[in-house]
Amino acid sequence: MPFPLSSENEFKMMYQALSQESLSVLLATNRQLRSNVHSLVARLTLSSEKDLKLLARHSWSQLVKLKLTGIKSAADTEELCSILAAASFTSLQYLDISYLPVTAEAMQQLAHGRWPVLTSLDLTGSFGPPDKFVNLKSVMKACRYFAAGNWPQLAVMELADNTLNSRNVKDLFCKPCPGLKTLPGLALTSLNLSCTMDPSVVEGLAKVDLQHLQVLNLSRCNLGTHASYIGSRGGEDILDALALAVQRPYVLASCDWPLLRKLDLSQNSLKDRFIGHLVHGNWPCLQELDMCDNELHEEGVKHLVKGKWPFLRQLKFNSIFLRITRVNSEALSQVFRSKWPNVVLDIPDNTW
Repeated sequence: MPFPLSSENEFKMMYQALSQESLSVLLATNRQLRSNVHSLVARLTLSSEKDLKLLARHSWSQLVKLKLTGIKSAADTEELCSILAAASFTSLQYLDISYLPVTAEAMQQLAHGRWPVLTSLDLTGSFGPPDKFVNLKSVMKACRYFAAGNWPQLAVMELADNTLNSRNVKDLFCKPCPGLKTLPGLALTSLNLSCTMDPSVVEGLAKVDLQHLQVLNLSRCNLGTHASYIGSRGGEDILDALALAVQRPYVLASCDWPLLRKLDLSQNSLKDRFIGHLVHGNWPCLQELDMCDNELHEEGVKHLVKGKWPFLRQLKFNSIFLRITRVNSEALSQVFRSKWPNVVLDIPDNTW
């Protein structure tokens, strides 16, 4: 049944109730409240062809947040993206299509849409998780179609748990231009590449302009390993991967992110030598650094203290791989506070 709206609290209660209701009930409520609601926040669960048709049949000009789940086949995802592109989402700020099978054709449809105020796009797992068979050519095309789209306000991208490599990252964030290599891409402030598993994503990041980036998640990207997860075919590729692995810490430190505040490098098997080069990164605004589950010894900690990050206030560790003998957490805190007086060392007490 439709819900009346007379106060902000009642609207919040209405939303909580709606999040459990069917799409048809939400449609009825949308019609009832159209003249009163400026920003209708809702989560839609699509699980049938009927739901897709209902989505296409009605105007959603007030919708600001949309999460779509329940689509299993690539064909249905392509149809969904076609509907989304044709619909009028003039107020939509957040779109979550995580773990929907987004093919090149689906992304081409999506990129044709108008997204004038979209600020956050969640594509987690959409290009295929690294632990499953993925059509790499389709992923490459999808990335290029995305780059050709118009996303004027897009600031936050979730790309975790995807099969991506260096070329894909470059293709995503550089617009193609005839006669030139690339045009500047998105003005992203937050990027999540966690669990992409291929360490070559760092090389891709180094080739794109991310001057506005403030939050970057590179956890579980195998940055400390000596081979590329994707595309190692034959001796020449393996040798190239080994050469890149040696250069990777230099490449990461060379990335120009003047506004970067938060960097997550956890679960990467990073060793002391890697940290020795990482500290040369020119990230003057860095405030939070997550180094959990890496293979650091006392030498690595000594390297970290050399970091040129004057505003650092939080360092995250745990002792699963932090093999510092004869040093307790308080002594370790004193080491870092000698450089950064206000830093908080986040180490679970039960691991020491």
